[in-house]
Amino acid sequence: MLRIISLVVMLLLLAIPIFGWWAAQSALPVLDGLIPISDLYRNVVIKFDERGVPSIEAASENDAYFVQGYITAAQRLFQMDILRRTACGELSEVFGSNCLPHDRLMRTIGINRLAIQSEKKLSREVKDSLTAYSRGVNTYIEQNQGRLSIPFTLLGYKPRVWQNADSLAILKYTEYKADESWQLDDLRQRILDKVGPKIAPQLFGASIAPLRTSYIDSVNGEGTEVTAWSRLSAGISKNFVNAANIPSSPLIGSNAWVVSGSMSESNSAIVACDKHSLFTYPDFYYLCSITSPKLHMAGATIAGVPGIYLGRNDNLCWAQTAFKVDGQDLVLEKFSPQFANRYKTAAGWSATQQLTEDIKVRFANTLVHKIVLTKDGPILSKSEENGVALAWASALEKTPVYESLWRINRAKTAKELMSILTNYSGSPESFVYAEKGGESGFHVAGCIPLHPGETGAAAPAFGSFGTVPAAGWDESLHWPSRLAYQQLPHSEANQTFAVADPPFTLGNSAPYRYNRISSLLSGVKQKGQKVGLPDMAFLQSDQTVPLAELVKHEVAKALSANSVIDKFTVTGQTALEKWDGIAKGDSIGASIYESFLQTMMRRILEPRLGLADTLEYMDKYACWTVLAENVLRTQPASLLPSEERSYQTFIATTFAESIKNVRLGAHSDDSARWSWQSLHTVSFRDEFLANAPLYKVVLSSVFGVPTAGVGGDANTVDACNVIAEPDPWMFSSNTGPTERLLIDMADSDKFYANLSLGQSEHLLSVYRTDQFRNWLRVEPSVVAFSAAEADKQMQHKLILANR
Repeated sequence: MLRIISLVVMLLLLAIPIFGWWAAQSALPVLDGLIPISDLYRNVVIKFDERGVPSIEAASENDAYFVQGYITAAQRLFQMDILRRTACGELSEVFGSNCLPHDRLMRTIGINRLAIQSEKKLSREVKDSLTAYSRGVNTYIEQNQGRLSIPFTLLGYKPRVWQNADSLAILKYTEYKADESWQLDDLRQRILDKVGPKIAPQLFGASIAPLRTSYIDSVNGEGTEVTAWSRLSAGISKNFVNAANIPSSPLIGSNAWVVSGSMSESNSAIVACDKHSLFTYPDFYYLCSITSPKLHMAGATIAGVPGIYLGRNDNLCWAQTAFKVDGQDLVLEKFSPQFANRYKTAAGWSATQQLTEDIKVRFANTLVHKIVLTKDGPILSKSEENGVALAWASALEKTPVYESLWRINRAKTAKELMSILTNYSGSPESFVYAEKGGESGFHVAGCIPLHPGETGAAAPAFGSFGTVPAAGWDESLHWPSRLAYQQLPHSEANQTFAVADPPFTLGNSAPYRYNRISSLLSGVKQKGQKVGLPDMAFLQSDQTVPLAELVKHEVAKALSANSVIDKFTVTGQTALEKWDGIAKGDSIGASIYESFLQTMMRRILEPRLGLADTLEYMDKYACWTVLAENVLRTQPASLLPSEERSYQTFIATTFAESIKNVRLGAHSDDSARWSWQSLHTVSFRDEFLANAPLYKVVLSSVFGVPTAGVGGDANTVDACNVIAEPDPWMFSSNTGPTERLLIDMADSDKFYANLSLGQSEHLLSVYRTDQFRNWLRVEPSVVAFSAAEADKQMQHKLILANR
């Protein structure tokens, strides 16, 4: 009997990997040959290059969109399904109760409801393109039942029918993540409550007008004021944030710039863009080229969204980056203790709107989720008499974002693009553009609310207007209007250059990357030199840090006044002095610099905020390095740690501690092992493994994607952030340039784009991680735009034939 059992176990151990290999092999999409499809007007040809980038040649626009949906689903269907579930709050149906906090948040905010409203507003021709794309996705699903991507098999479920609202929900969720400033508002108020109105402005760089008196909810046993906000914030964290298994949105923004023909070697404008997002497997973006009789465009799109998100057509190229401003406010609502579901407004007591939605939960009962809406927005947290609502400017869009993107894809001139952007009402974006043989520049578009006292020209008082929660019953604190399109930052580059995301009084971005790009391009202009695509690629790879000389000077001054220095501190100082200020992967000085800034900020913040809020501050407040610079330059007595006598001793002891952290992170006392890339590693989040912990334990070695050490930091042009983690010797990165784009309008085939990993999600696909090496080296790869280039690069040819 024991032999029989052993034999069965051995056979199972052999069968499981064989079945897994067979299933993964069966799921690979067809790349050559002919596939009959009844829904096409005429045959469509798809040519794949050596990276699996498709060039779609169709006889009609609807066929082109249909095939884009079909081909994207073939390579990314599981990702598309997870993205729409993430947006609509449906992850728990697949992964169980672990995802409930996120699902409740999405249902409360109502991404699904906003998507349905957007679809109703679409013009007929735009909706037709969306419908064609959905039909393409569904045709692929129908044709490939039983041989879909491996995660579907392992999780034991099938994707539901793709709907137009799914694509719109993904697009709206992308806006939400780029605009997720409400969590920073919550953090500001919590820090204000902890440190008071004298210290808080120093941490956030503005004056402050706190919530007080009428908001006081109770007094604790020691007599310290506890505001209503402290309880409501705790409710938000408990219900949505802390327990959710979804990373917060990246706050470091992206880079984009355009150089005019007068400054370029080709005498035509050059556009460069690198989109920063969370490192995920598969990549968030998908490369594609589309041709039909009246439409020709190529570039990067979002998996699940038709058209081209950033790229070019025959006459115009465009790219956009998130413009980091406060487009979301938290509003304190006061509820009636006598009458249920009534809240206070400036005009009196109003009734809330009540909704219920069913959230399906795997291995558990369906959850009936209750949603309360006020005129300010959905309620995120509620106590008996108080609540907090989320006011999101982009939730009030007049023109659907997809409508604008569809029209941008067809724009022929810069003037036409500007007309489209006038009506763009999504989350704020900086659009960089170049017309073939014509105008170039950038213009911010989108909904930026004006809070009372703001003009867009001068910084408002921090704390009264949007940067911390406001009282919903006080009409003076509500948005009176939005910035007009003409008031938004913009610049033409017809004789020089233009860089997106300039410093803006209402913005939340650190200025360092903008300043670096502008400085280098200004230097080129002053010297009368011209630039080409190789120069733009080199600029995309720039890893020069902004505060190197300041840190070197202050550390040297502090250590020279300190008579007690150990051998590791001496070694560290020597390495720092020799460092060129570039955070290259093999740099030792970069490790010391980064560790010093992180250690200094922790020593200043942790005694005042505690560890958890310190880490959240450094993770969510993109300008914390600006505070670090101000501390080193002005050395305010109010921020000096209590255990230190002077800033010289503080800097000296901080430097010694930072060297200790480098040694711990490198697991070595040998300075030769202290390279930045040995500490600063990038890893890619796999939504399947992240949400299925059992499979993560068993299959992480099989599904795992490459990890590697990288250079740069959040403030370099080649920006890979540093996650603030509990252990101060950890410097990993989860956000960076996941898509890079270079376009020279002089030649349709001077078109380059790279992803961080690859085009495919399939386990055995050669296109799964094939772009990773070039991404690490910042080596551009050609995207076929012309028919001749598509033929030249073609490695596979697939025909979808009308039958």
